[in-house]
Amino acid sequence: SLPLHNGHKVYGALVILAAEADSFDPEEASQLEELTEDLANRIRVIHGEAAQKKAKEEQLFLAKVIHQASEGVLTFDQDARVQYLNPAWEQICGVNAKDIISKTLHQLPCAQNNNAFFMAIKRVIETGELSTGLFQNVRDDGSRYKISANISPVMAGESEVVRYVAVIQDVTYETELEDQLRTAQKMEAIATLAGGIAHDFNNILAAILNNTELALDDLPKDDKLRDHLEIVYQAGCRGKNLVKQILTISRQNTCL
Repeated sequence: SLPLHNGHKVYGALVILAAEADSFDPEEASQLEELTEDLANRIRVIHGEAAQKKAKEEQLFLAKVIHQASEGVLTFDQDARVQYLNPAWEQICGVNAKDIISKTLHQLPCAQNNNAFFMAIKRVIETGELSTGLFQNVRDDGSRYKISANISPVMAGESEVVRYVAVIQDVTYETELEDQLRTAQKMEAIATLAGGIAHDFNNILAAILNNTELALDDLPKDDKLRDHLEIVYQAGCRGKNLVKQILTISRQNTCL
């Protein structure tokens, strides 16, 4: 029984059986030891090749995932030279990979239109710290879009930065919905306030109209005050109609 070594670690054994006792003389035992060492070396090579193959398969898998991801991914080096961008980045930003790969971010026309975003990239290169945020960008065709960005260094070990990556997501639709929701909430609040004021004002007008009607009923038809009270009454009626319109609008906004 001969051990199979991987450095100082024994990971297996080669066991050879003979029909009779003391079947292996010293020379044969020595040859078997050499054979075991050769076998162990070959197993180490096979294991190493298998590990490399697995690592390569994982790298290819991750590359496919990034290539097919819905988030835009762009990698660049210390000099801000673009190394890779996936199709999602092309679609979100309206650019073509062949026009960007191997160029520095400062050379790109979109850097001038989207200064805040590219200044965030510059700060990450200078500080080596993660940066996140929302940015309003402009494509070359003039269309505007909003992105959520995560810009970070890619580390090799604990301190060595090997490259940088910017991951973006188009949030234009979501932010538009949020703006619409905030507008609707403001309109609802205004409608609620207007409705409350209208109800209170309606009560005041009701008192004015009722008392004006009573005063008109008590006055003689030829009394000079009747003209003044009728003006008050007509103005109160117009005010009542306005309050009614305000209440109708406030109810509609509340339903919305």
